[in-house]
Amino acid sequence: MTKIGEISWLGDLLIAGHCNHPSFDMKEGMELIKRLKEKGAIIDISTLDILDSPEREKELAFFFAILEAGLADVVSTNYGGGNHSPILKVLELATDQKVVTLTQAISLITRNPSRAIPRLAPGRGAVVQGAIADVIIVHRSKISQVEDIIIEGILLRLRGQEQRQLN
Repeated sequence: MTKIGEISWLGDLLIAGHCNHPSFDMKEGMELIKRLKEKGAIIDISTLDILDSPEREKELAFFFAILEAGLADVVSTNYGGGNHSPILKVLELATDQKVVTLTQAISLITRNPSRAIPRLAPGRGAVVQGAIADVIIVHRSKISQVEDIIIEGILLRLRGQEQRQLN
């Protein structure tokens, strides 16, 4: 933890990735996250392979504790080792259990990452006038069920249906 002071000058240029990694115990991880947040770092928590992990309950408890404390800025996933838990499935579980609201969950994977790394995907991350229309349409009560995808105004239908331009 003494290294945090050495990198604190980075402020919001620092994205502290995978802050919920299982190599931290919950108490140590929460303390580290709070210190990083105080220094202005952007806090990323990852779905990792949380849903299939032998330590599922412990790892979900840590993930949810960070969300409940309002400490997470963005949510990512990790395909390390060939396993990962889809972001929408984990956030669906978090919304079902009232850990976060649907609006909060969606912001963690859309607007917030776009703001954290603005040059990565300029003009994306929010549905506002003048933004690029990249949208996924999900089932309202089951957000892991993606119905349609719109990329730059082109509707990409799932389930084998053809693409078409939206006007």
